Amino acid sequence: MAGYLRFTTGGLALGLLCLSPLTAIADDDEMSAALAGRTLTAGPTVISLGEGGRMSGSVGDDALDGDWSISDGRFCRTITEPARMAGTECQRLEINGGKATITTRRGSQVYSLE
Repeated sequence: MAGYLRFTTGGLALGLLCLSPLTAIADDDEMSAALAGRTLTAGPTVISLGEGGRMSGSVGDDALDGDWSISDGRFCRTITEPARMAGTECQRLEINGGKATITTRRGSQVYSLE
């Protein structure tokens, strides 16, 4: 199952217009550039995606630490903390305006993308 990052025109800021709908992200480097330095927020979960591939934040009361990358068009993350979430997983990512949806084998989560 191939992953993808999709941008739709509804509600996009002018800064994202260079990323044409559906075909905008041609390679992993472009996908990484679209996410680096941004923050994903969903309820008590806050994930900061650093430009160097570091990931930090919180999941409820637990501190989140790890790394992220784009591989074969998928959002991959290796979590080291909290221990209950530790491990590596590559997930489908869809961005629509200021929202990002991450889909795993357990379901989907919609995040605000800042």
